[in-house]
Amino acid sequence: PSKTSKTNSSSYTTDKNLKLKVFFDNNFKCEIDKNHTTFQKENGEIFMEGHHLIPMAAQDDFVDNLDRVENIVCLCPNCHRKVHHARTDIKKEILEKMFIKKHKKLKACGLNITSEEIFKKYYN
Repeated sequence: PSKTSKTNSSSYTTDKNLKLKVFFDNNFKCEIDKNHTTFQKENGEIFMEGHHLIPMAAQDDFVDNLDRVENIVCLCPNCHRKVHHARTDIKKEILEKMFIKKHKKLKACGLNITSEEIFKKYYN
């Protein structure tokens, strides 16, 4: 993955087509709760947000690229904000749901990580 530097932090470029594939694979439904609603964009698509379960900020800890469909979750905007801004217990509940859904696919592509290791990436 290519790394770009922004002020004092570094980030990695991500491929929006990977997120779009995850959205289509999930029929533009929130993977935390398929009943969560959002809104329709001008082009007719339902607005969803892609979230990397293993954060891209952890890329230096992995040989394999973290920007891959196995590591991207389709979330409604509300669930996505919860992952980043909710109380720790709520974050942990959402992260656990995402981990249960994705861990076999992550392992199959060489991204071996436990749920506790993922939680630490969000809390540290």
